[in-house]
Amino acid sequence: MNKYFPQSYKNGLFVNLVNCKNSIFKNLGSDYIKYIRKFSLSSKHITDKLPLNFRWIGLIKLVFPNAKVIHCVRNAKDNCLSAYKNYFIKSGNGYAYDLKELAQFYNLYSDLMNYWHSVIPNFVYNICYEKLIKKQKN
Repeated sequence: MNKYFPQSYKNGLFVNLVNCKNSIFKNLGSDYIKYIRKFSLSSKHITDKLPLNFRWIGLIKLVFPNAKVIHCVRNAKDNCLSAYKNYFIKSGNGYAYDLKELAQFYNLYSDLMNYWHSVIPNFVYNICYEKLIKKQKN
């Protein structure tokens, strides 16, 4: 991120994106597409299921204004249990190993998703996980 936002990205947080030029967002998007194409040259759609992606929805909207974000909504208890029982290789998911922190994190995630829906309506599409697994298409 420092490549694109050297003055705005400090300690993992964006300080000021308001003054960024549109060219920065376009360049970031182009570089991301080049990077992701290394994994598949022929795919029409990209799926990135990292647990912390919800934090970047505002930036995704700036970088890929025509993108559609699919938010797979799951029962809160099932979601937390899934995170708790998994081992995450990368750092940043330490909250998943403490039940109190996990509950707090889930509530923050839920609040942030509600925020995204209010400020950028029709950008994030919710799909119910339980319904999805019951009605799969082969």
